[in-house]
Amino acid sequence: MHLKEFLDMNHISYSGFASIIKTSKFTIHEIIHGKRLPKMELAIEIEKKTMGKVTLYDWKLNENPYKNKSKKGNKKKNKRD
Repeated sequence: MHLKEFLDMNHISYSGFASIIKTSKFTIHEIIHGKRLPKMELAIEIEKKTMGKVTLYDWKLNENPYKNKSKKGNKKKNKRD
């Protein structure tokens, strides 16, 4: 399960969850929006505090589940004559 899904289902704010796992709201925001993956210690704490709903396996399986994989206009075309 994605962390955002867990927080939404349980009506927990980013700042509320951040204080539960003793990190910043900014860190939670960055993780949820794909700016970074949690370090191992934080991923373990997230798994514990979500009662196993968001697991270490979820982070590895999804790598970066919230990041947009492709952006328009960023692809370079190779032209051959």
